[in-house]
Amino acid sequence: MARTAYLCLLFFLLHCFVLVVSCNPLDIGAIRSCVRYQGSICDIDYFIPESVANLTAIKDAFIEGVIMQNEIVNNERNCSLRLSKLLCAGEYPQCIEEEDKVNFILPENCTQFLSTCSGIQEHYCDYATVNLTLGECKTIETLTAENNHSFKNCDRLETWTSDYITEWMFNYLKKIDEDVEITLQNIPMSEKCQLKYIEFKCSSLGRCWDNGNRLELTTNQTDCLFIRDSCLSSSHLNFLEPELECDSWPDAIQLPTIPTGLTDPPTTFNETTTSTTSNSTSATSTSPTSTQFVTLPTNTPTIPSSATIHHISSLLIILLVVLSLYHNFC
Repeated sequence: MARTAYLCLLFFLLHCFVLVVSCNPLDIGAIRSCVRYQGSICDIDYFIPESVANLTAIKDAFIEGVIMQNEIVNNERNCSLRLSKLLCAGEYPQCIEEEDKVNFILPENCTQFLSTCSGIQEHYCDYATVNLTLGECKTIETLTAENNHSFKNCDRLETWTSDYITEWMFNYLKKIDEDVEITLQNIPMSEKCQLKYIEFKCSSLGRCWDNGNRLELTTNQTDCLFIRDSCLSSSHLNFLEPELECDSWPDAIQLPTIPTGLTDPPTTFNETTTSTTSNSTSATSTSPTSTQFVTLPTNTPTIPSSATIHHISSLLIILLVVLSLYHNFC
């Protein structure tokens, strides 16, 4: 009896450990850090936010998928080139040297730029914005009120009222919300799948943690696979295939441990060349250049580390469940 109880307890602890690890958020970089990006998919060479540089595998897979999908519809190289230019500008916003700012610089006359190509969402052209703050974290609700914006889907997130993001992330989140609306209007999903899809898309930028010094990503490959395999028919999967390239997403079980403690905001751009290799989510760092940020405000809001909260609550739940199972079944 004692041996059976021991094996039962050991198996359940192992199972719970896997569940806890699979939910760990991924640290995707310092909020006030920008690195130089030289793309292979995108013909660009400028500084981008470090968090974006650490997600190039996901973004490049999405861009490639959309372009391939468009070539099937339009069968015209000019459309692919235009779309590539638009997507690259939108997915890789540009850090402004010597300032705490980010720009989304889209092609001039963006709507006319795409007018000869069918099947391309023109709302992509609505988010050409400059002088967005790089490093100040605010609640999503605060940014929503400041921008007088109304969301259609992302505000259904459970963490909507507590998550912090930056101004440039908020600008991109508006586009994501519109993407989600178009998808849900055209693809039938159960209520559970709708919520999973909204969470997957609207959390794909990350959120602030570590007292506003770093960003963490809470979505992972498991979330992607669930939507792809459990929520969509084969025909609908073809429609969403570019954004469900699950191999490009980090595997939750293999995520590195999130560092603890506060991280001082960097004062320089990192002269880093990020190469876009398959399934890579990290940038290679070298020595910083002399390019300086302006002095940044020090009164960033105190944001609790969701990783710490998650670990404590998970361990308490595991302990309670194990004791209950041991008492009732073992």
